[in-house]
Amino acid sequence: MAIRQLQKWRIKRLFQQISQGSLVYRTLGNMSLRVGIVIFISAGVSYIHMMSKLEAQTRQQLEKYIHARGDRESSIFELAKDNLTVIKDRYLQELKVLGNKDPKTEFDALVSQWSDKTSRNFPQYKDYRQFDTHKYATVFIGKEATNNADLRRRILLAHNLISIYGHAWSNRFIDTYMVSPENTLTIYWKDLPYGLQSSSSYYTLDKEFFYAANPEHNPKRETVWTGVYLDPTVKAWMVSALSPVYDANDRYIGNFGHDIILTDLVNSTIKDHLKGTYNLVFREDGRLIAHPELMDEIQQKDGKLRISDLKNPHLQKVFELVTQANSQENILDYQSANEYLAFTKLEGTKWYFVTVYPKSLLSGMAFDTASFILICGIISLLIEVLLLFLAILQEIAKPVNDLLHATEQVASGNFDIKLDTERSDELGRLANAFTTMSHQLQESFDSLEHKVANRTVELAQAKQAADAANQAKSEFLANMSHELRTPLNGVLGYAQILNRSQNLPEKERHGVNIIYQCGNHLLMLIDDILDLAKIEARKVDLVAKPIHFPAFLQGVMEICQIRAYQKGIEFVYQASSNLPESIEADEKRLRQVLINLLGNGIKFTDAGKVSFTVETVEKLTPSAIASPTQIIRFQIEDTGIGIAKEHLEAIFQPFEQVGERRRQAQGTGLGLSISQKIVEMMGSHIQVQSEVGKGTTFVFEVEFPVGTEPIWQYKTNSGKEIVGYEGERQTILVIDDRWENRAVLSSLLAPLGFEIVEAENGQEGLTKAREIQPNLIITDILMPEMDGLEMLKQLRQDEDLQDLRVIISSASVSPLEQQMSLEAGGNDFLPKPVHSEELFNLLEKHTEIHWKYQSVSELAPVPIESKLNPLNIPPSADLLILLQLAQQGRLQKLIAVAKEMTQTSDRYLPFIQQVTQLASEFQAEKIETLIEQYLEVETQTS
Repeated sequence: MAIRQLQKWRIKRLFQQISQGSLVYRTLGNMSLRVGIVIFISAGVSYIHMMSKLEAQTRQQLEKYIHARGDRESSIFELAKDNLTVIKDRYLQELKVLGNKDPKTEFDALVSQWSDKTSRNFPQYKDYRQFDTHKYATVFIGKEATNNADLRRRILLAHNLISIYGHAWSNRFIDTYMVSPENTLTIYWKDLPYGLQSSSSYYTLDKEFFYAANPEHNPKRETVWTGVYLDPTVKAWMVSALSPVYDANDRYIGNFGHDIILTDLVNSTIKDHLKGTYNLVFREDGRLIAHPELMDEIQQKDGKLRISDLKNPHLQKVFELVTQANSQENILDYQSANEYLAFTKLEGTKWYFVTVYPKSLLSGMAFDTASFILICGIISLLIEVLLLFLAILQEIAKPVNDLLHATEQVASGNFDIKLDTERSDELGRLANAFTTMSHQLQESFDSLEHKVANRTVELAQAKQAADAANQAKSEFLANMSHELRTPLNGVLGYAQILNRSQNLPEKERHGVNIIYQCGNHLLMLIDDILDLAKIEARKVDLVAKPIHFPAFLQGVMEICQIRAYQKGIEFVYQASSNLPESIEADEKRLRQVLINLLGNGIKFTDAGKVSFTVETVEKLTPSAIASPTQIIRFQIEDTGIGIAKEHLEAIFQPFEQVGERRRQAQGTGLGLSISQKIVEMMGSHIQVQSEVGKGTTFVFEVEFPVGTEPIWQYKTNSGKEIVGYEGERQTILVIDDRWENRAVLSSLLAPLGFEIVEAENGQEGLTKAREIQPNLIITDILMPEMDGLEMLKQLRQDEDLQDLRVIISSASVSPLEQQMSLEAGGNDFLPKPVHSEELFNLLEKHTEIHWKYQSVSELAPVPIESKLNPLNIPPSADLLILLQLAQQGRLQKLIAVAKEMTQTSDRYLPFIQQVTQLASEFQAEKIETLIEQYLEVETQTS
C-alpha cells in the first residue's frame, strides 16, 4: 500500500512538471482557454435571457390555467348550493301554508313504528329490499324523537319534497336528505334504502353532516361543507353540502344536504396536473381536502386532517401565503422554496385549489438551451484540438506512450525500465526523473520486504508463546478442577447418602442439606474458574431446566444466611406470596449470580443488614397460557460502606475491585463481571444504586418460562423415594483408584440391592470383569497401571466383554474429556461429584431394572372432624400470624415462630409438627389451607 501511494505521488509530481513551460501546455492550453471562455460566456448569457423570458410566459400560462381549473372544479359545488337553496325555499313556503295543521292520518299511513322503538316509512315485517328507492325517500325517526304535530308536518313535507327533488337530481348527486335536531333523517338515495337499513342506535346529532350547520358551528346560516371522507357504502371520496333551515319563528329545525362524490375532483387534483407540478385542495380553516401524497392520512382522519397537525413547514407556509394573499392575486412567488403558487377559490365553497410549480422547471428549460450552445462550442473546441493533436502526434505521443508503459512496469513490480533520456526537452527531463524514481522505489521496496519478513517472524514467535501460555493455563485449570472435584465427590456423595437415611432426625437432615448446598456452592466456584476462559471467549451457554423455585431460593438464602450470622449482621429474606412454584432456568448460573451479589453485600456490610427480596413484576395474561412466562424481580440491598459514583461502572469490569484493600483481598474481582455477563445472556441487565456510607442496591429483572409440574429434590415427580428395584439382582463393577469414590457409589447402591464389586485400577477391573461378568461397569479415567480409556479399549476388543455397558465417571468434566470418553467406547458420562438422581437415571437407562418407590409422608386431606381437637389448636391471633408468614413465603420465619408456640403449651405440639413438616417441604399453599380450616373450626366452636 505504501509503495503504491509513493508511486502515485511521484507520477503526479512529474505531470505537474509537464504543465510548467512545456510545448504541449503552451499550444493546447492557450487555444483551449480562449475558445472555452467564449463558449461559457455565450452559454451564460443564453441562460439568463431564457430564464427571464420563460418566467414571464409561465406566469401568464399559470394564470390562465388556474382560472380554467377553478371554473371547472367549482361547477358541482355551485350547483349543489343552488339546489339546496331551491328545496329549502320550497320547503319553507309549504310549511308556512300548512300552518298548525296536524297531518296525522297521512303521517300514520306513511310511517310505522318498529320493535326497536324507532319509526320508518316501511313495515318491519316486510323485506326492505322490496322498497322502491327509485321513487321514494326513506324516513328514519330515532326513538328519542317526540311524535307531535310539528314533527309530523316537517317529516311528511320533507318526505314529499325530497322524493321529488332527489329523484330529479340523482343524475348529478348521489343523495338528497334532511336531518333534524330530533334525530330524524329523511333521505333519497337511489338503489339504497338508507333509512331502513340504519340501526336503532343511529344518531344523527353527532354526525358532521348535522352539527357542521347547526347554530353553534354556523352562526352565519350559510351553506357549509363537511370534510372529505371515504364513504363505506359507495367506496368513494365524498363531501357533504349543508344548508341550515330556520322556520318562521327563527327556530332551527334541521339541514338540507347533498353528498357529493369527489372522486373526479380528487383524481383530477392528483392526476391532472401540469408536467412537473402537483395540485392540492384545502379549506379556508386549514382542513386538507386533497394532496397527492397525503390521501391515506386524510382517510385515517375521516377527512378532518388539518395542515397544522402535519408538522409540515412547507405545506403550512403554502397555506399561509394563499389564505393571506390579496384577493386580486392568483400567482404567488414562494421564493424560499423556489416555487410559484397558482391558486383560486372554488365558487360556492371556502376551498382553495392550488398548483405548486417548481421554478426548477424553468431553469431546466433554460439550462437545456444553454447546454446546447455549450455543447456546440465544445465540439468546436474538440475539432481544433484534434487538428492540433495530429500535428504534434509524432513528437509527443510516442515518448508519452513509452513513459506510460514504464509506469505500468513499475506498478507491476518491474523496476528495470528503459526510456529515452538523451532528449533535452520536457520529455527528456521527465524520462530522467522517472528513471531516478524507479531506482529509489526499488531500494525502498527491498528494504520494506526485509522489515516485513522480520516482523512476520516476531509475530509468529509471539503467537506461539501466547498459545503455549493459554494451553498451560487451560491444563492448570483442568488439573486443579480434577483434584478439587475428587474430595468433593466424597463430601457431596455422603451428604446424599445421609439424606436418604430413614432414621435421620429433621434437625440433622436440615444440617445435611446445608452441607450438600455448601458443597454444591464450592463445586459451582470450581466451575466458575473453568468458565472464566469460556466467558472471555464468549462460549458460555445457558441450559434451562425446570427447578422448584421456592426451594431454590431457600437454598440460596440459607447459604448466605450462615455468612451473615457469622459476621454478626442481620439477613432479611422477603419473597412474594405469588411466586411461581416451578420455573425453567439455568439453576447453576442463576444461583451463581445471586450468591455473588449477596456475598458482595455481606462482605461490604459491617453493621446493619442485607436484604434479599424476590417478587413478581407482571402477572400471567390469558394470551400467554400456551407458553406462560413470568417476569421476576431480584433485589439485593445492604447497609454497607457504599460505592462512589465514579466507581459504579468499574465494578462490572473484570479484576476490578473498589473499597478498602483488606476487603479486596477477599475476592478475585470476577464475581460482578461474570454476574453481569450471565444476566445479559438472560436478556436483562444488573442495575446498581449506591451512596457512600449508606449502602448499595443491586436490581435485575428476568423473564422465566413457568413450569406446570412441581419439581422436588431427591424425589420423583410423583412424590416417592427409591428404595430398591424390580428384576434380577444386578452386579456393578466400580473401578476407581480412590477409595472414597468407590465408597460413595457402594453406599448409594448397596442399600438398594445391588451387588458392588470394587477394583483400584484398569488392569484389576479388566480381570474382575472377566471373572464376574457384571451387568454394568462404572469406571474412572485417571488411574495407575492402566487408565480407564486403555481399559475400555481392551474391553471392546474382548469378544466376551465387548457388549458390556460402561459408564465413565470422572472429575475431568470438560466437553473434550466427555467426548473422548464416549469415542473410546463409553456408553455414558457421569460427572464427579456424583449426584444420586443422575446416577439413578443412568442405571435405569443402561440396565433392565424398574425402580421400587416408597411414598413420602405427606399431610393427607381429612375431614375437619378427624383432625386435631380444637382445644389443641393455638389461638386465632397466633394462627393469623402463621397464615400471614405462609402467604408471604417466609417459611424459615414460620418454623421459628411455630416452635416458639410450643413453649406456651405442649398440647400445641401435634399441630406445630404438621406445620413445620409442611414448611420444610415448602408447601406454603397446604399450610394456608390447613390454618384456614382450623380458623373455621374456632369460629364454629365460638
